[in-house]
Amino acid sequence: MRAIKIITILEFRHIEEFKVWVGIIGRCHNPEDPYFAQYGGRGIKVCRRWLRSFDNFLKDMGKRPRQQWIALKDSSKNYSKSNCYWITPAERNVKKARKLGVYKPLEVRT
Repeated sequence: MRAIKIITILEFRHIEEFKVWVGIIGRCHNPEDPYFAQYGGRGIKVCRRWLRSFDNFLKDMGKRPRQQWIALKDSSKNYSKSNCYWITPAERNVKKARKLGVYKPLEVRT
């Protein structure tokens, strides 16, 4: 595994995006990460463009909306611009429920 270059100076306005970037690299490329089995252990990686540069990640994903997380459109594919988006907590809960098979849309009665 290639060592990731440590960024020594980071503008504070992008600290949240930096945490997300470090997190996805860890869970995909570090066997010691607690989430590695769910990501890197299943073969999910971070695209080369993002691995090489935080700036590339930031350009592709943009500023992290408040209280949102990064999500994969297809959970069997890699983290990349075409497969990632920012997700709200509510959307995240629905996505998890669907994955577990417990999501039931509300019936609208009139």
